[in-house]
Amino acid sequence: MRESRMSFLRIESGSDKGTVYPIRTERVSIGRSTQNDIPIRDETVSSSHAVISYLNRSYFIEDSGSANGTHVNGVKIDRRRLRDKDEIVVGKTCFRFCESPLIGEAAEIPTKRRDSKEIIKRFAPSTPSPKSIEALRQAHENLRRVYEINHIISSIFQVKELAGKILDIIFPLFDADRGYIMLLNSDSGELELVATKKREGMVDVAAEVAFSHTIAQRVLEKEESVITSNALEDRRFSGRKSIMDAHIQSAMCVPIRGRTEKLGIIYVDHRGELGHFSEDQLQLLTMVANSTGFAVDNIRLYEENLKIHVLKAVNEEMRDTNRKLMELESLKEDLINMVVHDMKNPVSNTMLALDMFAFDPNTHLTEQQTEFLQMAKRNQFKLSEMIMNLLEISKLESGAIQITKGPVDTLDLINRTVERYAATIRKEEQTVRVSVDPAAGTITTDERLLDRILSNILSNAIKHSHPKGEIILNVAPVADDAGVAFSVKDFGQGIPKEFHQKIFEKFCQAGLRELGHRTDTGLGLAFCKMAVETLGGAITVDSQPGKGSCFTFSLPGAVTPTKIS
Repeated sequence: MRESRMSFLRIESGSDKGTVYPIRTERVSIGRSTQNDIPIRDETVSSSHAVISYLNRSYFIEDSGSANGTHVNGVKIDRRRLRDKDEIVVGKTCFRFCESPLIGEAAEIPTKRRDSKEIIKRFAPSTPSPKSIEALRQAHENLRRVYEINHIISSIFQVKELAGKILDIIFPLFDADRGYIMLLNSDSGELELVATKKREGMVDVAAEVAFSHTIAQRVLEKEESVITSNALEDRRFSGRKSIMDAHIQSAMCVPIRGRTEKLGIIYVDHRGELGHFSEDQLQLLTMVANSTGFAVDNIRLYEENLKIHVLKAVNEEMRDTNRKLMELESLKEDLINMVVHDMKNPVSNTMLALDMFAFDPNTHLTEQQTEFLQMAKRNQFKLSEMIMNLLEISKLESGAIQITKGPVDTLDLINRTVERYAATIRKEEQTVRVSVDPAAGTITTDERLLDRILSNILSNAIKHSHPKGEIILNVAPVADDAGVAFSVKDFGQGIPKEFHQKIFEKFCQAGLRELGHRTDTGLGLAFCKMAVETLGGAITVDSQPGKGSCFTFSLPGAVTPTKIS
């Protein structure tokens, strides 16, 4: 036990040579920083260099990611169990680890457990005899074996490796034919094979397993050790198929207990000899199982702590990645806004030049030249619309958009919007039918944003309508005079249902393009949704492939009826 030891570190070289540091806690930090339990005045030592921790009756030293590493007995280590007189070097400073047992320690370790006392009591009669002396010698040998097992398994940090090592150790002690270690699955509650060994050596866990499930289940349920000298005739298990199929003669099975719950079983058997195992061996196997239970608990605790550290590191990395992505997104937005803003003036100047050329009385163009001029103007107008959409979206996203509300004549606004696309409508020989309910003649809202919303939706309807197709533009009051609803219906390609929400996202047109739909940048509808919601309204689409689409948006605001001729 740690209480029976006076463990300490003594500096063998360096600026503090001869200084002794007693180890009184379960965790001692070493480093250059004065915040450490053992601060070292050595520039080659990291601020947090290493940690000494106490686990399973032993001290371990673990490097804390230092720059120059930690060495034990001349070997660079990440983690290592410390033994008495080990030399530890951190930077240019050399320590000596000393662990001096006090009187009575050797007796205290094995006699602490109830099982150990029972073994000694069994073989300690008042009048010594050759038989009792041999029994005591055997008991002492068993205790030594358990102590060695604890010493070995204390430095193992994987359950499967631990189970395999346990079987390797106990097999020669019991001269068994087969041995199995099984642990309970925390989710299903069923026993799962962790390690197995046969007389010829270890075999794969997935290989065929032949042992008595009857015996194992009894041990697990009653949490008591079981030994049988003749399993086939034992009335506790007689007639059990698993015993007969496995040809078991003698067997021992003991429960593995953790600190708070049962964990599994250790099972060994012999098929060639009746009464092969003794009660003393059962006691020894029980002690081994107890040590195994504590070791499994410690490993699982270590794994849980390791998972927490890994998750923390992953979360930190994800936060860092997310921050970088946000920075890249911000740079992208800034670049787009800068480019779009710089494009605005050249496009406007080009449109002005085309208009001046078209209306110059001294210009005499052929029919084909006139068509080319109109095509250039349409494309410049489309480019201007895209630039305006990008600029407006940027303002809407940043909250920098200015809303100026006033009375808007709905019929006049619609006529101006339709006239803007008159050349394209005539070219495609399309028809636009406008219907404005007199009760929705005037609405109080932002005229500029409403004009741009209608322009984008009407432009889409024209683009997706067939030549000589019809487009219906309708305006009507919302129920209870809560505002006005605008709808634009076409009879073109239509939109699949799975895209009804996606079409309102920026740049989300790829799926429609793959289906053969005519698409552009995918900014127009994204702008419309943001602008409508900024004005306090909502926008929806009703569409089926081959039957056209109807976009409807409603805006709140005071409505004034108007007489329309």
